[in-house]
Amino acid sequence: MKIFKNEKDLFLHSFKIFKELSIKYIKKNGFFKVALSGGKTPLKLFKILKNHKKDISWDKIFIFFVDERFVPFKDKKNNGYSAYKNFIKPLNLKKENIFYIKTDKTPSKNALEYENTIKKNFKKNIPSFDLIMLGLGEDGHIASLFPKTKALKEKKRLIIETKHKNLSRISFTLKLINSAKNIILIAKGEKKAKIIKEFLKGRKTYPISLVKPKGKFHIFIDKEAASSLINR
Repeated sequence: MKIFKNEKDLFLHSFKIFKELSIKYIKKNGFFKVALSGGKTPLKLFKILKNHKKDISWDKIFIFFVDERFVPFKDKKNNGYSAYKNFIKPLNLKKENIFYIKTDKTPSKNALEYENTIKKNFKKNIPSFDLIMLGLGEDGHIASLFPKTKALKEKKRLIIETKHKNLSRISFTLKLINSAKNIILIAKGEKKAKIIKEFLKGRKTYPISLVKPKGKFHIFIDKEAASSLINR
């Protein structure tokens, strides 16, 4: 775990790791497969990515999404559209390298469709992303896996339909998340402090406690999210 004095340093370091991993896996396999988180957390990272077109081999990077709200693509709540607007379109990335979660049918049908899309892009039975990026909700949720929901107990599916506050969502399952070669978790703000403390103590209070990747777990937090650790 790394603690940063401010958001700027946190996101610059996240970009540094993103870049290093992209170089590593492109050199090894000829491509880099990454799944991006939604919500507000990644917006500053998107802006950094937008400003580093020449530093990244974008034509060899395949982008997927960890979760999606079941709203039309151009809705301001749509995670894919947020990424498209903030760095995919400005960088003019190849359409065939971007795999959005569609919301044109029903949540269950689109969830199954996205699961099949992922399976087609990986040779192994259990797909293993080179990198999955996660944010942390104020209730301890990751992706669209919320506390005390059936989604946390899903053992077979890679992508499932979920619901939170009457809004349907489509999300990676823990099975898919934990198969990743690398996970970057970004947590910022004082409201995340208690969650981080509980997580590091090994308590299974929040969904984040169920994230146990086979690969490397990079945890990046700002000083506010670390306040319960510093003051204990």
